[in-house]
Order: sequence, then structure tokens, then C-alpha cells
Amino acid sequence: MSGQLFLVTGPAGAGKTTMVNHCIGELSLNRVITNTTRAARKFEENAICDYSFVTLDEYAIKKADSNNWFEIEIYEAKYGLCFESLLKNLNEGKSYIMTIYPSIETIQAYFENFSPFASLIFIDTNLLDCQAIITSERPASELLRIETDSQLDIDKIRNSSNYIFTPTRVLEADQKAFSELVRGLFV
Repeated sequence: MSGQLFLVTGPAGAGKTTMVNHCIGELSLNRVITNTTRAARKFEENAICDYSFVTLDEYAIKKADSNNWFEIEIYEAKYGLCFESLLKNLNEGKSYIMTIYPSIETIQAYFENFSPFASLIFIDTNLLDCQAIITSERPASELLRIETDSQLDIDKIRNSSNYIFTPTRVLEADQKAFSELVRGLFV
């Protein structure tokens, strides 16, 4: 039996990481770890998160050692993942969940490589709510994300998603509802 890959996307501040972390704790899902050259945010330091924080040299070595490397640059930082090893694990029946950047390029790359395994879940949070969260919880250096995310084609991404999750902003209720959505997607 093949595994499944749940791709969770939405604007910065939508709650992607919060929902994914809860699902990993509640369901039998593995976390996809993406290599990045950006610095860890304060809440990511010494925590289990979606990233392996590496230097540019370490990143280059990982990329060179991979046969099928996917890379995207966001806010001058590189993000990369070896698709080959993830595909191998999916074929062995392991299931994964991950957050992905809300761009058409990124979504297309994942579906080109993982279409039989992948489901895209869009967290449909109002951009003004996202802006308030980023402004209150993240460093000023990340405020550029608000402007950039507002320029993304969020409607096109929402419409290309397999599933849409609209949070109520009641954390425990949202975590439970999101876990139930993902649980219901298991084949």
C-alpha cells in the first residue's frame, strides 16, 4: 500500500504549522523536513519543526548529493528537498504532512512529482487576520511577507486545492477539525 502526502498551504500567518504540528501528534504522519538557509525564527529554535537550518555550504553539499532536488528561493533564502528519498518512502507506505509555500510554482512541482500520493489542503484565512498575526508574533524583518503574500494569486491557489479548511480562530476547535479533515482523507 502506498503512503499519502498531505500538502498544507495558505498565506503566512494562516496557521499552517500549528495545524500540521497538531496532526503529527494526533495521527500516524511523518513530518517532511525541508533544508533552508534562512535563520530559525525564535519559536523554531530548539524545537521540532519543518526545517533543517543549514549554511549555504551545507545546503550545496545536500543538493549535490541528490538526484532529484527541488529548490525554491523565498525572501533571499533557499529551501530545498530531495524528492527522490520522499518518493521512495511514499512507495514504501509511509504517509507525510508538510507545509508548502503558497505559490503556483511550488504546488505544480509537488504535483508533478507526487500526484498519485498528494492532496493539497488550503487554509483559508483572511489576509487581514494573517497580517495581524504576523505583526504581533513575528519579527519586523518578516513584515515584507505580508506585502508579498498579498501579491500571490491566492484565489488561484485556493481554487486548485483539493480541500479547503476555514479556521474559526478557536485554536482547540480548529486543531480538532483539521485533524478530522486529514483523518478522513486517509485511503
